[in-house]
Amino acid sequence: MRPLLLVGLCLVFACKKSEPETPPDAGADPTELSFPDQGFALTLLPTWIPGELPKSQSEVKVLLDARRAPVGRPYLVAPRLVITVEPTGSDHPRRSAERALDDLQDLEHKKQLRLTRKVTGERRYGEELAIDLEVAYEVKAEGAPVFREIVQRSLFVFRRLPDGSRAIVTLTATFLAEDAALLLPETEQTWSGLRLTDPGAADVDAGMAGKGPSP
Repeated sequence: MRPLLLVGLCLVFACKKSEPETPPDAGADPTELSFPDQGFALTLLPTWIPGELPKSQSEVKVLLDARRAPVGRPYLVAPRLVITVEPTGSDHPRRSAERALDDLQDLEHKKQLRLTRKVTGERRYGEELAIDLEVAYEVKAEGAPVFREIVQRSLFVFRRLPDGSRAIVTLTATFLAEDAALLLPETEQTWSGLRLTDPGAADVDAGMAGKGPSP
């Protein structure tokens, strides 16, 4: 199973590294993150706390695994923001988005979840086209009385790496639907702040463009 799906299922099946123990300082500044080898940088809001990176056991490399700190109230399970990079044989990120949907639909056919919504949009970062995919699905932990709806929003961006190979960088925010009113705007802010660079170079190209998913 792909790591992005594992994040979503983890929320309901209680992979409870839970939320950060202390909320962020209200006056804290955002953190500027740079990934020169993969050719991008972004601004991480102070409400998101980076955690320890898992050891890579596949071609998919995790670059960031952050949890959303509680503000005002605790979460049932802390939302997560995960950034990965993986090799691709295609120059277009749409194929990666389609694969993510295929994985969800396969699990739906196996009755492991119920897909309730899927919308796709396009964004441009300079000359690069990115695919913005938002899905919602319901799952129920064994023995639980009710289904929980998960929202998963992913941004797929093609990058050509310094060695000439092709890769897809994927940003994925995953959270329970009951927290969407708070977290979808933060996700949009993070996506809008993505900046592409020349892989291997330190200087950051200006700007972003685009819009979120639309039906």
